[in-house]
Amino acid sequence: MGGLGAITRTPWGVFGLRGATSAGRVGFGGAAALDWSLINFAGFTGRRGESFRLSAEYRSTDFRVPGEVVLTADTIPYLRPAYRVRLDGSYSAPLGWDISATIAGRYLILDDNQTINSPYVLNGTRYGADLTLSRALTPSMSGSLTLGYSNETYLSTLYVDRSNRPEFRIATRVSFRPDDKTTVAAGYDSLNRQADLSAYRSEGTGVGRWDVSVNVQQHDLDGRSAIGGAASYAGNRAEVRVAHSGTTYDPLAGTLVDQRSSLRVGSAIAFADGRVAVGAPIRGNGFAIVYPHESIASKEITVGSGQDVRARSDSWGPAVVTNLPAYQPSTIPIDVADLPVGYSLGAATFDIVAPYKAGYSLEVGSAYSVYAYGTLLLPDGAPVALLTGVARPASGPGRQVSVFTNAAGKFGAEGLAPGRWTIEMATAPRPTRYVIDIPQGTDGLFRCGTLRPMS
Repeated sequence: MGGLGAITRTPWGVFGLRGATSAGRVGFGGAAALDWSLINFAGFTGRRGESFRLSAEYRSTDFRVPGEVVLTADTIPYLRPAYRVRLDGSYSAPLGWDISATIAGRYLILDDNQTINSPYVLNGTRYGADLTLSRALTPSMSGSLTLGYSNETYLSTLYVDRSNRPEFRIATRVSFRPDDKTTVAAGYDSLNRQADLSAYRSEGTGVGRWDVSVNVQQHDLDGRSAIGGAASYAGNRAEVRVAHSGTTYDPLAGTLVDQRSSLRVGSAIAFADGRVAVGAPIRGNGFAIVYPHESIASKEITVGSGQDVRARSDSWGPAVVTNLPAYQPSTIPIDVADLPVGYSLGAATFDIVAPYKAGYSLEVGSAYSVYAYGTLLLPDGAPVALLTGVARPASGPGRQVSVFTNAAGKFGAEGLAPGRWTIEMATAPRPTRYVIDIPQGTDGLFRCGTLRPMS
């Protein structure tokens, strides 16, 4: 399936037009939709913050989208309604006392000509309308109450009436956040006769991030209940996820009818510009292999900033940075532990525009890692004060490094390499030249002492 869309803002609201086509075993199909939104205006209530939305969608009989099947906790597949026309509308407004209200309605004209392979499919026209009131109960807790009238339930079995008679609906939900890393939510919906309780907690970002979730559901229709939990960890070289779920037929007796456990470990082998590295899974967008120059081969490279570490190079090899935005400019910050004093990393960032599912090989550090400093004097012994100049390799044209002096003639030049260098300062009436000899094996700071002009 694939599609295109366009959106534009006008004085009368935001308009959107979408279209899509699909091809598969059932044939070739198409769909089109029109959306209109008017948001953050002052209307009936006289308070800014009201929103009004309308949308209309049409689908042909053979149009399909990925994920049409809904699997409930008891593993029974319920197909989403196969509709030909869908109309949606909603209006939201603040009422005061920190209460917001939303009135929403839906109308679906189902396509009875669809080829369905499941007996758990409801037919006929589907519609519903409801009123939802939401409010923050405390700084860390919020709640909502929904009242409505609908025949949109997906609960249908071989032993239950599969008619599309509507019924009154009530739903409640409470969400509690004791801190920024934890969320607990509970709710009940009479439309599908389902109660649920969930909890989620995450810790950290980037490498070393982990999260834990627990979910409990109760289905009053057939007396089934289910509980599931999962824990995942994002490491530097791999991701690990452990999950377990269980379903009971009789919650009171605790009879277990299904129990499943899973362990998933994901990693990636990346190739770029002759470099190979192992890292976290690469699921899309671009990636980069980051490795050290031989002058800092024993040092650990950290990619990221602050608490958001995206990858590390260590004794296991180069770092693999995943999920770089494709076709968009982005910056990769880097840091190296225990660098020699004065070692030059340049800007300590890489500015890239990554391709899709392809990557770069990026070297951190170079042979030009020396920071030379000293004092420059004129032939008469006076300091070369407040002037600029250029340092070049004495062997010939090549790299150029800017040099600046202060009032006392002291200078610093970052990004030099071992060998002989010539410094040319912009003195009048002609330039003055100096020579620096940097011994082989020098990294970081190199003290030149006091330099006098070349003869």
